[in-house]
Amino acid sequence: MMEKSQLINYINEKLKRLGYVFRPYPESFTYEELNFIFDIFKKGRIRKIENIKFLYYIVPIENLENIIKSGKIECRNNVLKKGKRINDPSDKNVQKRRAEKYIYRKYNIHNFVGLYINPRNAMLYRYIVKKVNFAVLQISNRILEDFRHIFYSYKNASASDAQISENPRMINLNIKKIMSDSWKNDDNLKKIIQSEVLVLGYVPLKYVKRIFVKDANLGKVKSILKRYPYKIPVETKCYHIKDLFFESWLRSD
Repeated sequence: MMEKSQLINYINEKLKRLGYVFRPYPESFTYEELNFIFDIFKKGRIRKIENIKFLYYIVPIENLENIIKSGKIECRNNVLKKGKRINDPSDKNVQKRRAEKYIYRKYNIHNFVGLYINPRNAMLYRYIVKKVNFAVLQISNRILEDFRHIFYSYKNASASDAQISENPRMINLNIKKIMSDSWKNDDNLKKIIQSEVLVLGYVPLKYVKRIFVKDANLGKVKSILKRYPYKIPVETKCYHIKDLFFESWLRSD
């Protein structure tokens, strides 16, 4: 059991790191109240994103079997270290910026798995326009409580003006913008919609609740899953993200 002075020091340090000041002063709290606050930090509840149950990972189907086979979504650097081949139709300049941007100790963005809060974004639209066969993996927000090294990027992490922090405050303040269904001709909004949660190292497959694909890829993805002991539903409609595959945009073009 920690003494009251130790609890106060721990909480003050945590809050200072997150950019907060403890008011009223912690000395005015009872030992029981301080223990309650301590438990919140230890269980990670302060890291929740308001009203968001799921996060999303977009992956070319060509890379999906490696994920299923290994039982986890690995960060780019880990995959490359193991000599695995990556089909990467993403913007090469963006990937270069991500490789050069360090956000935690010796780790750059490619040491993290990037999960989107809103998968209906410019990257997904790029895949659709380029006719990439892809899957969208729906990830439980439980990972925010269970994993220690989580960072939140307000705007896509490679952007020069992205605000990256261990605190989801900017995400929570701007969640309506992040969940916008269109960026129109607004480049700043386009970056905001691509805000990310960055998970150091990997994301275990147990957090994947559903896989969304276009109709044409349904059979292929189901056949991949049949070869492994994971019972993850594969669906073509997402009820949490309206018009996930930009059907309304493509019909109007």
